[in-house]
Amino acid sequence: MEPSFSSIVSTLLGKPGDSSSVSMSMVTQETKKCPNCGMSLSEFQKSGRLGCSECYKAFKPYLLPVLRRIQGNVQHSGKRPKVFSSKESDKTEIISMLRKELEEAVKREDYERAAVLRDKIKELSSNG
Repeated sequence: MEPSFSSIVSTLLGKPGDSSSVSMSMVTQETKKCPNCGMSLSEFQKSGRLGCSECYKAFKPYLLPVLRRIQGNVQHSGKRPKVFSSKESDKTEIISMLRKELEEAVKREDYERAAVLRDKIKELSSNG
């Protein structure tokens, strides 16, 4: 069974009252509170959950080392799912085909068709 996030947080921050806690003292855990929701660092450590979005700012100095240990970095550099990549390449192909068709319509002086194609290209390009 995999450990819960709260147990990971507890391990990384040290348990309240645990003298082996290197990252912060008991005084800091109990007195450091989020100015928005009032959650203490100790409560976060026990639950593994933050009380509100402001907790990220209030506990930032304590969260960054935890995130760095868990994820290896604190800057998000996620990946796009393959589904999005394939949809994006499909859209690029469609736009390319429409541009070719637009050029041909202009050469034929079919300006009504060219206007329709131009609008489709704009629509697809803006839905980025």
